[in-house]
This record gives sequence, structure tokens and C-alpha cells, in this order.
Amino acid sequence: MSQPISSSPSAEDRGSTTPPPPPPNTPTDGHLHYTQLPGVSGDDWSRALVKQLVPHFDASTINPNIIPTIAGATAGLVSGIFTCPLDVIKTKLQAQGGWVRAAARKRGGMSSEALRYRGLVGTSKLIWREEGIRGMYRGLGPLILGYLPTWMVYFTVYEKTKTTLEPC
Repeated sequence: MSQPISSSPSAEDRGSTTPPPPPPNTPTDGHLHYTQLPGVSGDDWSRALVKQLVPHFDASTINPNIIPTIAGATAGLVSGIFTCPLDVIKTKLQAQGGWVRAAARKRGGMSSEALRYRGLVGTSKLIWREEGIRGMYRGLGPLILGYLPTWMVYFTVYEKTKTTLEPC
């Protein structure tokens, strides 16, 4: 014969008040979740943030078909801003023929003083010292003119393909 398993008394039985359980999929490993912030629930925090940052913007008037295009343009802009210094460094290293000269130097044909730019860190320090932030972002305009439409098309085609191939 099996005996009934006794359970511990619930919070109502003990008369104590315990906080309600966290929402589903809330991390309970000690990290703060946005639903644990006072006055924030569900997706309200993102809408409130957009209203504060762009007070006269009404997202409900945007055609949902162009949202991937806008997201792609934004991604192209941001990626261009972040990668431009690396592109400048790469271009300066390539323009001096660093790899060709390094190979010639190993064979004894060229001195190391002939190399102005040496590696990623050395080149970035030299550009920063001589030209400042403006030197790091030289060529940003053409870079963005290339990235912006590329990412716009990529995001739009990806989203349209995804919705077309999605099973009903």
C-alpha cells in the first residue's frame, strides 16, 4: 500500500508573503532581468525607450515591408563606422607593399627602416599620432556608400526569402 505524500504548507497556509515566481524564461542565475526592474513589464520597456529617444516618431505608420530595408541600412551604417579604421590600416599596409617588402627584407634586399607602417598596432598608433581621429576615418563616405546599399539589399532579400520559404 502506498501512503500519501505530505507536502509542505503553501505560502497562504503559513501566513507569509513570498514574491511571485519570475516570468517564464527569466534567468534565475543571479543576473538582473528587465522584468525585474520597477515599472517594466513585457515589451513596454522597448516602446518606452523609443518614445524617449525619438518623441515624435510613430512606428505604426511604417510599412512593414520596408522594415528589413531600414534595418539593413542601419546595419550598413554601423558596420561602416566600426570597420573604417581597420580598412584604413589595411589600405596603408597594402599601399606600402608591406608583405612584399618584408619578404625582400628576409632575403637581405631591403632594410627595415624602409617600412613606415608595421603591423596593425604600429600602423594605428602612427595614424592616430599624425592624423588623429580624422585619419582613422579617412574614406568613411565611400565605405558607407558601398556598405549601406549592400546591407539594405541583403536584409530585404533575406527577409523576403525567409517568409517565402516558411511553411504555412
